[in-house]
Amino acid sequence: MTAQNNPIPSHTLHNVVLAQWYLFELETIYLNASATLVSGENGAGKTTIFDAIQFVLMGGDQRKTRYNAASDAKTPGRSARSYALGEFKENDTQSCQRENANTYIFLNWYDDLQKPYSFGLSIYANSQSSNIETRGHFIKGRHIIEADLLAGDDTFLPWREFVERMKLIAKDQRGSVCYEMIDSARVIREKISEAMSANQTRSAKIEPDLLVKTLSNALQLKMDTPIDPFIRDFILPPDPIETDQLREDLIEHQRIEEEIARAESHKTARENLITEASKVTKHRINAHHRLWVSQEAEAVRLNEELGRKEDAHEAAQERFKKAERIIEQEEPRLTGLQQQSEKALIAWKKSDAASLSTAVENAEQAVSLSETDLTKKIESLRTAVREVIGQKFPNTLGIQSFELLASHWNVLVNILEQASVDSLSTSDPANTRKVIDQLKGSKKHLGEITERIEITDKDLGDEIKRLRQE
Repeated sequence: MTAQNNPIPSHTLHNVVLAQWYLFELETIYLNASATLVSGENGAGKTTIFDAIQFVLMGGDQRKTRYNAASDAKTPGRSARSYALGEFKENDTQSCQRENANTYIFLNWYDDLQKPYSFGLSIYANSQSSNIETRGHFIKGRHIIEADLLAGDDTFLPWREFVERMKLIAKDQRGSVCYEMIDSARVIREKISEAMSANQTRSAKIEPDLLVKTLSNALQLKMDTPIDPFIRDFILPPDPIETDQLREDLIEHQRIEEEIARAESHKTARENLITEASKVTKHRINAHHRLWVSQEAEAVRLNEELGRKEDAHEAAQERFKKAERIIEQEEPRLTGLQQQSEKALIAWKKSDAASLSTAVENAEQAVSLSETDLTKKIESLRTAVREVIGQKFPNTLGIQSFELLASHWNVLVNILEQASVDSLSTSDPANTRKVIDQLKGSKKHLGEITERIEITDKDLGDEIKRLRQE
């Protein structure tokens, strides 16, 4: 037989727990294989197991239970009481294995979701009484094991103590385990039918009467008809087939399939649209990223250029101030040198030739040293002025404060160019004083340029912030 790819969800009987049932004092019989064969010689207990399962499924109703149903005998001579007390004949003498019996039969199942549940019967029998007490027990969320049936001294619990134990377990599990005890055989069969149904609901449960009828026929082990009529006669409810309803269901099924096809088409179209939208979004993000990177790079470049110009301006301004200080320091010395020259001339006229020659040599040395020092300072001044003149502002970036700075800078450059610093010479003191006077006129512009640099620095910083934000 070939197994189906998608088997129908079903409930699986895991094991059967028997306590004080005929010759079984306490036994767990596992039936969780895909197929189970029970074999043995006569009297080994095959029918005992079979009757225990049947008695539970019949809800403990002895009127509906057919003990040893496979036998041809009309009166098998067995009962739930005889099974509980363990009655047997030996040398035509009736004997009981037990005087009192706390019998338990439990069937442990897994539902179609592999969740455990269990149901079974407790039977109390006494050899002095022909009556028995039977009660049903239902547990969801766990199986019954042998330890659940035993007291501390390894004796079997009376059914009342068993009920209290189950209630305590259910309470401790806080909802994951449910327990219920039932007295009525009819209600027990209904609960069994509900529990063994596919989804364990009343709306889809197996009919209890059909279950009893099916078991009664199946237990005779004389299945001589095909399985389909058996399922139709004993499992399925006797409802007539409504062709009109089937036709409407088929039409509705076809309509649903068309709706599913249209929904799949719409889904594909939406997925394509989402893909295209993702591409456009990614393209826009990349474009914005490239623009941001270029603007950031331009802002960094402008910031670096401004820093270089500020550094160059500060260096030029420092050199210019240094040259101005040198000129101011050397100006009194020029007058002193002129006076010394005049004194030397007078002394030469008044002194003899030897003293005059010595005085002249000393004067020449002093003048030579002064000229050398003055030449260096004049060259330093020329270098500073050339650097100031060489600074240009070809692009003011449209910043007003920057434009004013460039304007003042151009005025300063014009003053320095008109001062003719290149014409300075140690041999022309008059021209030197003239150049110094012209350079003094640039002090005012230097002060204004210093103020404009501070304003321009602030404006450039604001412009760079704006470029970064864009």
